[in-house]
Amino acid sequence: MTKQPAYSIDPRDELIVRRYIHKKLLVELAWDLPVEVESSFEQRKRDAITLSQWCQQWLDAEQWQRLQAAVRASHYRQRVRQSPDRYGSHVHVRLSYQAWSILTQLAQRDGVTISDFIIHHHQTDYADWFDAQQEVNNR
Repeated sequence: MTKQPAYSIDPRDELIVRRYIHKKLLVELAWDLPVEVESSFEQRKRDAITLSQWCQQWLDAEQWQRLQAAVRASHYRQRVRQSPDRYGSHVHVRLSYQAWSILTQLAQRDGVTISDFIIHHHQTDYADWFDAQQEVNNR
């Protein structure tokens, strides 16, 4: 691979990076890398320094950029989870096409957004569940 610009993996991001590489390398098979890369990754993923060295050796510039973007996105999602009011009241979810299609059609039928449709049809169930959880926690 080509020499990458200096970038060190922060120890706090080590888990994010390991999961991302594992997904790309072993689950999605998205990276066309030599066979020995997998065993090399398993041996070198134990800490941020050796993980950075592995990335320097095997990732090209585009893969590094995507890895860094994935780390930034993870940081953003964590900030949103910690203070949703500060970062806006919307979150993004992944739905199957069928689920999206059903929700869209039902929301259109009722003349509301998907969010409003979900809230309207499930807020009572949620409130009941939440109250039950509070009772369990207060015992």
